[in-house]
Amino acid sequence: MKFSLPIKPLSVNAAWCGRRFSTPEKKRYEKTLAIILPKHPVEGKYFKVAYDFYLVNFALSDADNFLKVLQDCIVKAGIIPDDRRIIDYRIRKFPSKEHRIDVTIEAIELRLTPQD
Repeated sequence: MKFSLPIKPLSVNAAWCGRRFSTPEKKRYEKTLAIILPKHPVEGKYFKVAYDFYLVNFALSDADNFLKVLQDCIVKAGIIPDDRRIIDYRIRKFPSKEHRIDVTIEAIELRLTPQD
């Protein structure tokens, strides 16, 4: 599944006040994503996910800070059952004139390797 979100990513720094309280900005972000995220699941037990962040403030952004709230919204939307089942990540960021997030999610098989 591939989808594009025409939205500015929200960093964990902007998502919570202290340790437990969601900011109004986080609540707005979650409501917006609930509307624009796809409504069907990716079938599978484990997942490979690629995130491409297109950012206006490219040089000032730490891309891994954008993952937590976005992944929680992807789980809430029912696209994947649990973000703990993501076993392969790719995170990239690009300079852009407009904010956008491109997401690719694939179901993959977990392969066990023999211990040495």
